[in-house]
Amino acid sequence: MAAFSENLGGEGLTHWVSKAPDNRRKRLVAKLAYEEFDHGHQIYKLLKDLNVDEKLVNEIATGRAQNSNSIHTSLDTADAIYGDAGELWLDLALHCILMDTAGRHIVSNFAESSYGPWAEASVDIAKDEIMHASFGKHELQICLAEGLSGELLQERFTYWYARSLNFFGPPPGKSARILQHYGIKRKTNEDLRREFQQEIESYMTKIGLQQIMKLNTESYPYD
Repeated sequence: MAAFSENLGGEGLTHWVSKAPDNRRKRLVAKLAYEEFDHGHQIYKLLKDLNVDEKLVNEIATGRAQNSNSIHTSLDTADAIYGDAGELWLDLALHCILMDTAGRHIVSNFAESSYGPWAEASVDIAKDEIMHASFGKHELQICLAEGLSGELLQERFTYWYARSLNFFGPPPGKSARILQHYGIKRKTNEDLRREFQQEIESYMTKIGLQQIMKLNTESYPYD
C-alpha cells in the first residue's frame, strides 16, 4: 500500500508544477514530486528483495489482485480516498498539510517495525513528509494573506480533511491484528487517525482557524 500511495502522491504533485505562480515554486513542487516518487522507489525495492514485483504490488494496492482487499477500493475509487488534485493553489497547500501529515503518521508507525529495512526506510520517508507539510503551511499563509472567502476555505478544508482521515483506512480488522502480532505495525488505523486529528487541531488552533474543522460525517468513511 505504501509504495503505491507514494507513487500516486508523486503523480498528484506533477499536476501542480505548471500551475505554480513562479519559478521558485515550480522547482519546489518538482522536488516534492521527485521525493514522493523516490519514496515509492525505495519501498518497491524492498518488496522486490522479498520477491514481490511492482506490478503485483499495484494490483494488491488497487484491489485487482486475486483475494485482495485495499483501502484504495474501500470507497470505490482512488479519487475517493485521495481526492482530485483541485484547481486552486489553496488545494495544494491543504493537500500538503493534511495528506502529507497523515502520510507521516502512517509511515512513522513502521519506524519500529520488526522488519529492519522497512523500519529504516520509514524514518527517512517521515522526515521528508515533515518538510512537505511545512511547504503547505507556508503556502497556506500566503493564500490567507492574499484574501480568501471563509466559505471557500471551509469547503476546501473539509474536502481535504475528510480525505486525509480516510487515508488511514477502515477501522482495524483481521489483517491489522496479524500485522500487530508480528510487530510490523505497532498502532491501529484508529490510533493513528486520532493522533493525526489531535495534531491538526493543535495546528489549526495555533493559526486561529479551528472553527473550520468541520466534517459532513464524523465516522469512516468521512466526508
